[in-house]
Amino acid sequence: TVTGTDTHGCTGTASVQLRVLSHPPTFQLPSAFTPDYSGINDRFGIPASWGPLASMELAIYNRWGIQVFHSRNAQDDWDGRYKGVPQPMGVYIYTLQAVSGCGAIRKTGTVTLIR
Repeated sequence: TVTGTDTHGCTGTASVQLRVLSHPPTFQLPSAFTPDYSGINDRFGIPASWGPLASMELAIYNRWGIQVFHSRNAQDDWDGRYKGVPQPMGVYIYTLQAVSGCGAIRKTGTVTLIR
């Protein structure tokens, strides 16, 4: 809370409440997904729980290094297809760069596509 007084003796007060996280968010991504159109765990992407992102770039590669997905939109996610063709079950590599309200996020990891 801050109180200020002007040259005429008038005062004003303003308050701000800050919430300090004891542990910063970890920004976890799923380790597997099942694009079987069941409506559960069908797509791989940025969870809504991450909140708004100022910028984002997600790329996914197959085991031969071919980029099978790329997006700069946090609402886009991968449905397990490349050029409309369902990709085989296996491990895929992702790279993610984003900026959240908590700062820069850089992640590289793997996700398993299960059919």
